[in-house]
Amino acid sequence: VMPAISGMVHPFGDPAFSDANPLYKSTLFASDASLTSKGNWLEQEEERMDLKPEIGPFKDKTYREIQEELTHYADRVIYYNELLRNAKREGCAIIVVPQEKIDEIRLVSRAKMILMENLNMSEEEAHKYIVKEAMDRCITKREVATTVLSTWSR
Repeated sequence: VMPAISGMVHPFGDPAFSDANPLYKSTLFASDASLTSKGNWLEQEEERMDLKPEIGPFKDKTYREIQEELTHYADRVIYYNELLRNAKREGCAIIVVPQEKIDEIRLVSRAKMILMENLNMSEEEAHKYIVKEAMDRCITKREVATTVLSTWSR
């Protein structure tokens, strides 16, 4: 760290550099004065983390909760990117399942759970029941699952 003689100096003479923008400070040039103002700025930002936005989809959450949610989301993106990278490296084919198929799988799973709870079936029996009904009635598993859900959800 090189001390700045006047306190606030940008190494390349950038005119946008100011006291009002402490994140813009260079790590190469710092003085005791700039470190003190940065510390005060960080304390103020920490206090603001417990406030809530006045408008928008996150207005019921604090900035701290929003930051945690975004961090969790970013961690998941990094995790899935790493999985994709490893799959490509190992020569595996990457198959993207359409959202419609994912929704059908979830719907059939819920129907199986209802059959298991209400008719004391095992998961295998509930699955066979849904597949057999679909084949016997010439309809999709989605339609059978929808019928099961509407029948037992009352």
